[in-house]
Amino acid sequence: MNLKKVIISSVFYSSTLLCISAFAGEISGDYRGENDITLRVISLDATNAAAQIITDGSCSGDVSGIGKVSGNTFKFNAYTTLTSKCTITVNFKDDGSSGYITEKGCLDWHGAQCSFEGYVKK
Repeated sequence: MNLKKVIISSVFYSSTLLCISAFAGEISGDYRGENDITLRVISLDATNAAAQIITDGSCSGDVSGIGKVSGNTFKFNAYTTLTSKCTITVNFKDDGSSGYITEKGCLDWHGAQCSFEGYVKK
C-alpha cells in the first residue's frame, strides 16, 4: 500500500471516530419527557454509554444499563440478574436535543399501567 492510501485511510478513520465520539457526547445529559419520564445518559467512550430511565408520578419504575451508540440510536439492555430481558432503544434527533424511547420486554421494571416509552427532551 502506498503512503498516499495510508494517509487517506488514517484521516478517514480518525474523522469517523471523531464524528461518532461527538454524537456520543451530544447525547450525554438529562432528558425529561411525557409520562413523567426522566432519562439520564452518560457517554463512556465513542460508542458506549450508560443510562437510567425513571418514571415518577401515578406509576413508577426504573431501569439502567450500558449499551451501544450507533448513528443516532442508543440501545441498551437492563442490568439484571433476572432471566427476563428488557431492551431500551432511544432514537435521537441529529443534534441530540431530544429523542423517542421504545421498550421491549420491560414489564418487570415497571407496573402494568406504566411505560418507559415516549418523547424526551434535554
